[in-house]
Amino acid sequence: MDFFRKIYVKYFSVNLNDYSNIGIDFEINKLLFFVAIGLCAACIFINYYQGNISVLLKKLIRLEAFSEDKSKTLKEIGLADHKPTKNLILKNTGIIKKVVAVVGRKTLTYEEYIALEKQKKTAKRHLVSKVEGEVDGEENNRSDKEAVASGEIKTSSDEIDFSVAKLYIIPEMREYAEHSLKSGASPIKAALYCVLIFAFFVALVLTMPSLLTLINNILG
Repeated sequence: MDFFRKIYVKYFSVNLNDYSNIGIDFEINKLLFFVAIGLCAACIFINYYQGNISVLLKKLIRLEAFSEDKSKTLKEIGLADHKPTKNLILKNTGIIKKVVAVVGRKTLTYEEYIALEKQKKTAKRHLVSKVEGEVDGEENNRSDKEAVASGEIKTSSDEIDFSVAKLYIIPEMREYAEHSLKSGASPIKAALYCVLIFAFFVALVLTMPSLLTLINNILG
């Protein structure tokens, strides 16, 4: 343990307090380490997200679901119990929104999407208000019913029934979908990015003392 501690203190511990003109008691290497961890976590998450997208696109392409009449249910493509895929379709953002269509689901314009998000936030606020037992709970309940009746707030009945919902790749986006698979997720790629991030972290920490000395001399 003493050996590793000596290595850490000699090569990796960079305290700003050691530089008189900076005068801050803080080990900047620890901040850089957590930044590196955060970047690696982001790489892993993005790879997981892209992996789920790739699984869906590959299955739809393999079954040639390129039109509404050739659309397939999640059961037919073998993803009936795959929750990540269901979440991707429900959120309908990013590449899924561009490439995958659900039979019968209306494609929202940007203005309609923003309006729907505002309606969801309004419904959520009303629900929180009821749970907290605010005085105007009855009024919120009435306004909820009026909003639902007018179609301003979507209810659970508007959600996708994945047992019957059929999916297909939008014909015009077929090439885009196939191209996205070529640059899609890869555990090896994610691992390589993480290695590069930590290599950059080590290089930065090792050069930090010289950089801080230069800054200290300039300030001095």
